Amino acid sequence: MEDLSFRTAAFLAEQIGFRWANTGMRGFQLGAFPREPFYDTRVADFFCTVPGEMHRGRRLQVEYLKRYAPDLARVEWEGWDADLFTYNTRRRALTLPKRALRRGWARISGRRPAERNWEVQFAGEYGRNGLEKWLLAPGLRLHEYVDTRDVDRLLHDFQAAPLEQMRGHTISSLLTFSAWLEKYG
Repeated sequence: MEDLSFRTAAFLAEQIGFRWANTGMRGFQLGAFPREPFYDTRVADFFCTVPGEMHRGRRLQVEYLKRYAPDLARVEWEGWDADLFTYNTRRRALTLPKRALRRGWARISGRRPAERNWEVQFAGEYGRNGLEKWLLAPGLRLHEYVDTRDVDRLLHDFQAAPLEQMRGHTISSLLTFSAWLEKYG
């Protein structure tokens, strides 16, 4: 608790986090009282014993993954040529020139990096084929609720100007709804 940034984070979690995280929980109290394990005092007590430097840079989460899910921790990050075992080591210095060249070439060519989940998921031919499979394939239950022509027009507009009218979010929600209907509907 000597670390000022840790004390500040603990104070904010105690005072502000409850108000921001639980506003929607009150609606569930009508049927059953929701259990919230992240507010268990034992969890807070545990984190108060963890040294402050383990909280910085998601180090605690990284070390947990390295120990209990090493296969997941070995997955290389796209654009970094590193995994959780090597991202913070000498190898990072060795891959820096390659990453700088890649970033420089992207700026020169005018290509922006994917910043949103839907940009990664829906970009390119592979993403378009997946969207067509889940949103336009004949016989989908989605078509009982949304006309195929409307979905096709939305996909066309999305490909033309994805950032307008929150089309990426709309398509992501429609995709989730379609997959849910196929599995549970």
